[in-house]
Amino acid sequence: MKKILALVLCCLLLTGCQGITFSVEDLLTSPVIADEQTSIFQALTQGIGKSITLQYPYSGDYRSAIVLEDIDGSEGQEALAFYSEALNESVTGVAVLDKQNDGEWKLETTVTGVGTAIDRVIIHPIGQTVDIIIGYRTSALDESQVRMYRYINGNLATIYENTYTVLEKYDIDGCGVDEIVLARKAGDYVTVSVIKSFDGVNYIPYELLLTHPVTSIAEHNFGKISESNSALYLDLLNEGGALSTEIIYLYDEGISSPTNTVLGMREYTRRPSGYLCLDYDGDGVVEVPVVSNFTGYPAGIGTSNEYMTMWHTFNSQSSMLELKSNSYYSLTGGFVLTIPNRWLGLVTVKTNSETGEATFYKYDTEIASIDEMHPIMSIVSTYDQDAGKYSEEDGYRLVAQTERRQYFVKTMAQDGEQLVLTNDEILDNLYCLD
Repeated sequence: MKKILALVLCCLLLTGCQGITFSVEDLLTSPVIADEQTSIFQALTQGIGKSITLQYPYSGDYRSAIVLEDIDGSEGQEALAFYSEALNESVTGVAVLDKQNDGEWKLETTVTGVGTAIDRVIIHPIGQTVDIIIGYRTSALDESQVRMYRYINGNLATIYENTYTVLEKYDIDGCGVDEIVLARKAGDYVTVSVIKSFDGVNYIPYELLLTHPVTSIAEHNFGKISESNSALYLDLLNEGGALSTEIIYLYDEGISSPTNTVLGMREYTRRPSGYLCLDYDGDGVVEVPVVSNFTGYPAGIGTSNEYMTMWHTFNSQSSMLELKSNSYYSLTGGFVLTIPNRWLGLVTVKTNSETGEATFYKYDTEIASIDEMHPIMSIVSTYDQDAGKYSEEDGYRLVAQTERRQYFVKTMAQDGEQLVLTNDEILDNLYCLD
């Protein structure tokens, strides 16, 4: 059950300094930090009076069991510690410790969490207040619990709680202050919440029920929809294994989803699983994939079909999806090759299921088998240790590489073929994702 408490607090003077976390690498290289953490742990153990085990968050920006942050406006940092009792590790606890004038740490307060482990920790400064948001993992595989705490008079007060599948901090409306964004599945449906503060003290939750039944939330992304505003893109898995996308944003102090309200818009994004939204060209705008069969393949979705991925962007002025590019999107190869206009309707593709190599052919209506059509070029990606399989002697040339992969192209077209891509065209149209 969601709970919101309106808070009227006196203004706190915070330094705004960044939180400090500890990692194994820190401890190996910084004796001062190691000594500080040891002192905090000893004070925590003494204050609780029992043997404890530190709990490390599984995800998010804070991965340490001890976080230093000014949460009370005292111009000094408090220590947040996450732990469980050694004899009862199924229940997590959160503690606040304060450093005394003599340099010693003292346990101020503890609260019992609502899960079996710490999923993530978000430090959320708003106005002159700093709130602590903790996501807890539970025994339910697709549902976690979130609590938002505020440190008041030496105690951690719960000011918001809910369930979630997605929990993020993001400035979705471009106001300059991050909002808390949650998405959760309840029954067959998904609810999205954007929790916003206008005065730096109280929160207002905006909630939207997505009215199409789904089985799970597959992925989420944030991307620009205007110079100042962004949107949450939710890829949702439907019964039968297909994906569709919901786009959610704040508008005129409300929450909106055109894919949820415009007839047929959400259905238009329906596609096979694996084709997730992404910002494939790195421009800050999330593209929504819609697939159709490449030339020469039968209508419908089939296991042997090759799909052309048509990337769409959301136009916030018209509230519609607009086509950005056509492409071949290799899910296993980690690349997008946008298709030039002169290829449309004249080129098809076939992928080697073992190597992932995609070969493009000049489509010929008089030839029944794609394998017997004239090949134009192929493209393949491989991890560095396997790069030797694609040598210049065999006609391959390296055109791009990332930290993990190398990308090779082989030209096979006959002399004078107008459909051959130049090296510049390949580089302009190839986007390496992995």
